[in-house]
Amino acid sequence: NIVIGVSEGVRFADGHYVGEGSQSGAADAFGHKYLEGTGRELEHAVKEKFGCKVRSIELNLPQRCAAHLGSASDINDSVAIGRAAVKAACEGATGDMMLYKRVSNTPYVCEIDHMSVAGIANAVRFLPDEYINERGNGITAACAEYMLPLIEGETYPEYKQGLPVYFSFDKE
Repeated sequence: NIVIGVSEGVRFADGHYVGEGSQSGAADAFGHKYLEGTGRELEHAVKEKFGCKVRSIELNLPQRCAAHLGSASDINDSVAIGRAAVKAACEGATGDMMLYKRVSNTPYVCEIDHMSVAGIANAVRFLPDEYINERGNGITAACAEYMLPLIEGETYPEYKQGLPVYFSFDKE
């Protein structure tokens, strides 16, 4: 078996998206096309070329279905930003987006803040060049150092009748 991971944003040398022929044409409120279909395009190309059994999977849904496997830092950060969002809303913030500001890698420390969606929406931020290796096919040690705190720590969720219990609301 061979497993290939590929970004929906991968392009041919001429700049066209690999999955462009399979895309729905749908766009977001800013006119950005939804990127999809890269896996299917590659699946068909491999099947045609080699005649073997091929399957493509988009990881967005399995990732969303595996919250019970979230890291401790991910769970702790998400609870903290949720609490901060409620507090900001209660203090009158509206039209804002919550955000993390990394203060330190070692130890991992983030501050939570919020700012107007108008200052964020439609902005594009790319992975810094120093985080991509020279061959352009992997990450550098600096990138790994930045990302490692985001996946550290194990969680042991509570289960009820075979299903993970993600959270509960206090009935006060």
